[in-house]
Amino acid sequence: KKLMCEPVNTTINVILPSAFAETEEERAMHVDVKISDVHLALAKAQFDGVMRTLDGNIQNEDASLRDLFVASNASSEAEKTHAGTRVNLDRNILHFKVAMPTLSVALRRNDSELVTLRAMKTTVKSDILPNLEGGKTESTVMMELLELLDVRSGSEGK
Repeated sequence: KKLMCEPVNTTINVILPSAFAETEEERAMHVDVKISDVHLALAKAQFDGVMRTLDGNIQNEDASLRDLFVASNASSEAEKTHAGTRVNLDRNILHFKVAMPTLSVALRRNDSELVTLRAMKTTVKSDILPNLEGGKTESTVMMELLELLDVRSGSEGK
């Protein structure tokens, strides 16, 4: 069984700020990502591994992976440019839209599915402010029509 059940289409649009932008929002770099339907199929052990990784990295001062990421992306450059346009490193706004994310979990890799979790539409917006003391990220996640389905054989109608 494959991890990705079907191909995924992704569109990424990066909007760099104008040199004449006046407000903080206008000076921020905006990244819009649109993703088609996504269906991931995991074995229970893989799902458990994802949950352990998230548990060790979300709202945890002793983050097991975050420190490696920050160290590898550190830069001493005071100013960065892209095609002659100054990029405001003080604020970046990321906006993700996923048409229908679906996660199916089976006991083992080639077994039939036990449960399926899906949402009709998911939107994630993150406002990243890396230069505030300690850095700051504000995120909002919205999911429409979240469903958890018991898809084991014999569970029809329950």
